[in-house]
Amino acid sequence: PDNVFLVRNEEEDVAKVLDFGIAKSQSQSHALGTHAGTAAGAWLGTPFYMSPEQLRDSQKVDYRTDLWALAVVAYECLLGRRPFDAENLPSLTMQICSEPPPIPSRGGPVPAGFDPWFERGISPDASGCFRSAQELSETFSAICSAAPSSGASDLVASTHGSGPVASAPLTAVPLPPAAEGQSASSLSDTK
Repeated sequence: PDNVFLVRNEEEDVAKVLDFGIAKSQSQSHALGTHAGTAAGAWLGTPFYMSPEQLRDSQKVDYRTDLWALAVVAYECLLGRRPFDAENLPSLTMQICSEPPPIPSRGGPVPAGFDPWFERGISPDASGCFRSAQELSETFSAICSAAPSSGASDLVASTHGSGPVASAPLTAVPLPPAAEGQSASSLSDTK
């Protein structure tokens, strides 16, 4: 979430994904005349938002890793905490790679339909995950648009039959569409 910036672009808000740490690291490497590539085995990212394949073998990472991270960020935006959290890296890695994912509606109010959206967003199975950032975004917007305007207790109850919870308004921020296979981090280059 620290790398997601909301920018007003004429009549709409646009989310841009920026990573100044990587950009700074690369520009310093160029200034020193050294190679700016990532060393073999080096991690590039924040472990709380890393997909299982990124934690296991960074050579097998593709655009779906960015979609996975966006699903994690959406969970955090709606519930105010990360879906995967541990005190140390080995425990976090086990949680992300081996344990069943949390069910968002059990943690607080979410729009009806967010549970299956989140499950699909972090699916370890390539055939079960979203095919593009555009599909992920459009599906999320549809879920948020269809959410009843009544209290959060209705949202949770419609998903799992939970008891009353404090009301909270839910809104969606539209994300710019990305072509299939386009990395979410490359969205910072679009206008």
